[in-house]
Amino acid sequence: MGLEQIGSNLANKVFGVSKYQAAVAVYRRNPRMFSNKAPVYPFSGMLLKVPTKEQMALESDSTYFDVLMRGQGVISAASLPKLQTEKTSKSYDEQLKKVLDQRRNYLLNK
Repeated sequence: MGLEQIGSNLANKVFGVSKYQAAVAVYRRNPRMFSNKAPVYPFSGMLLKVPTKEQMALESDSTYFDVLMRGQGVISAASLPKLQTEKTSKSYDEQLKKVLDQRRNYLLNK
């Protein structure tokens, strides 16, 4: 089962959380359970820690696409923007732009 399907299954059980928020929360709680080359699927036979509703709700939908871009090993788990809160909303957007710019530059130079 892929990360998006895992997120979808969780989101169906938790009101007010999107599948992308749930997927990112699962990934953030279990970063070593996913390959750097293809973070879409967890390693076979691994038990994943399920995040709480509160942890899922803190995630941003757009962070899911940051996780997917790790597929070339360009973006590490540590470079994902911190969890979004009202106070950090502007800084989150700036960090996200920086990460996306790095990814864009990598692809252009490839």
